[in-house]
Amino acid sequence: MTADESNLSLEQLTRDTVNVYNDIVSRHKKEGETLKVLLVGHSLGGAIAVRAARTNELQGLCGLVVIDVVEGDQ
Repeated sequence: MTADESNLSLEQLTRDTVNVYNDIVSRHKKEGETLKVLLVGHSLGGAIAVRAARTNELQGLCGLVVIDVVEGDQ
């Protein structure tokens, strides 16, 4: 749940992705696992994946696959 469920901006979707990703990785680390994660995104998900990877906040990220990304993402 977020403060504004109607906010579907790329910035908010990216922040949500980073937060969920890091929560999942942190849970596995507590169990003593070492993760190497490949992030995959298609279309708008690809744009979000690229933006999330560019934050340099994704623990254990070892690769990024983008399929048919929407135009305008850098």
